[in-house]
Amino acid sequence: MPDQIQRGFTLVEIIAVLAIVSIVAAVAISRMASSDDVNNKAMAEALKSHIRYVQMRAMNTDPQTSNCNSSYGIHLSPGSYFMFRECSKNNKVILPGSETDQVSLGNLSLSVADKDITFDRYGRPCSDLKGDNLYTTDQTISLGTETIKITKNTGFVP
Repeated sequence: MPDQIQRGFTLVEIIAVLAIVSIVAAVAISRMASSDDVNNKAMAEALKSHIRYVQMRAMNTDPQTSNCNSSYGIHLSPGSYFMFRECSKNNKVILPGSETDQVSLGNLSLSVADKDITFDRYGRPCSDLKGDNLYTTDQTISLGTETIKITKNTGFVP
């Protein structure tokens, strides 16, 4: 009987394959975990854009209602937000990129209970629906891990 050749994997080959599989699995898991961060950042950027849009509309539109110095504003609640006009939250306006008059934040949450931010004709943020009371401090809103700041006196959103 001739010598039989034994075939199989060496210990070095098995360890090399396990190392490669571990690296691929670690990369895949880290990519899946970071998608929440990307969604949070994207939603924060959308909210910033919507705040800037509301401010721009307020600066370019005169109020049509008497006793109203703010033509547009935004209402923020923990799970959603919407744009309104003419000092009334009943006059909702559909924001760009949205199909309904209220933008849902999904599983994210804003740090405010219920907050209205209106802008006067100069783009300054106001704390009341009529646009009479300017904010005396910068307004900070948290959306998940992202922070949004509205600068007093200018309404600048970095």
